[in-house]
Amino acid sequence: MDNNENKINKRFIKKLEKHIENTDSNLKYSLDRFDILIVTLSSGGLVFSMGFIKDILPLNTEINYILLKLSWILFGSSIVSNLFSQVTGYFSNKLEIKISKNLIRLERGKSVKGDQIQLEKNHNLYDSLTKYLNGASLVLLMTAVVLLIIFVSNNLK
Repeated sequence: MDNNENKINKRFIKKLEKHIENTDSNLKYSLDRFDILIVTLSSGGLVFSMGFIKDILPLNTEINYILLKLSWILFGSSIVSNLFSQVTGYFSNKLEIKISKNLIRLERGKSVKGDQIQLEKNHNLYDSLTKYLNGASLVLLMTAVVLLIIFVSNNLK
């Protein structure tokens, strides 16, 4: 291996090491942001709707609570979906770090730890699950908000 190839390999390894640092940082950031927003908004929707019933709706009226109950179910489902996505996101990022460390080991002429192909398959599975669960939590939240708005507008006179 000539000197130029050696420099290229060292740069590649440094980039992979930086990638590991960034992925680890992204793991922490992703655990702190999206979930906070979903949980906060879903919890806020639940609190708002309960306050609306208690303080704003007239007493002794015939009210259809189906939309309200559906919105509560969807707010709760959004929170649960988001919590599961945090677990799958954590495992996805941990596998990404293992995969990158193995790439560094290969570049240094060492053997990989574990089955690299299986690690990549598992990473892809967890990554896909995380994306699906995050999307589901967002759709559930938006649907709950729409149902809550319809309920409120139907019951304000």
